[in-house]
Amino acid sequence: AATADILIQGEWIVAVGPGLDAAGAEVLHCAGLVALPGGIDAHVHLREPGAEHKEDFTTGTCAALAGGFTTVLDMPNTPVPTTTLEAFRAKAALAEAKACCDVGLFFGATPTNTDEAAKATQAIGLKVYMGSSTGDLLVADLADQLRVFEQYPADRMLAVHAEDEDAVRLFSTGERRPPICAELSVSRALALARYTGRRLHIC
Repeated sequence: AATADILIQGEWIVAVGPGLDAAGAEVLHCAGLVALPGGIDAHVHLREPGAEHKEDFTTGTCAALAGGFTTVLDMPNTPVPTTTLEAFRAKAALAEAKACCDVGLFFGATPTNTDEAAKATQAIGLKVYMGSSTGDLLVADLADQLRVFEQYPADRMLAVHAEDEDAVRLFSTGERRPPICAELSVSRALALARYTGRRLHIC
């Protein structure tokens, strides 16, 4: 490992190298420590709005920073689901006011909101629940899934919660969902991604 100085201005690293000029700067001596880039957690549930008693943008992002994560991507299945432009903008305003690190917000897919989701250009991507999870976000029908894969802008991230809803209903007992639920749904998601020629993130 190389030894180097790191010059930070505001929130940005502006130089890395040996013997940087630190005139007028606050100097922190970190000999013997290892500097790593900030982590990115692509799947967090910050619970706001609607479940702040569990976590909110401040507590969740402070915890992320304490663990070395400087960016988190928040899921849309809060008690007030992020499935409309109005809900997305309200959630983004909360994040802007309260978050202590960088936050990206997923928009939540429904069988009928693909056009509205496409208009949320500040969203990090679209989250499609192919099987039921928390809340009522669900796109279980093949025709609806295909429409989402075809119509959501191809230059943006499409992420899926890959559990087959029919298999969940057939095989699940209580909270337990056997692997076949995911196996069927992942196969379908990959087939849809190939058929529509788009990239896919499987959560």
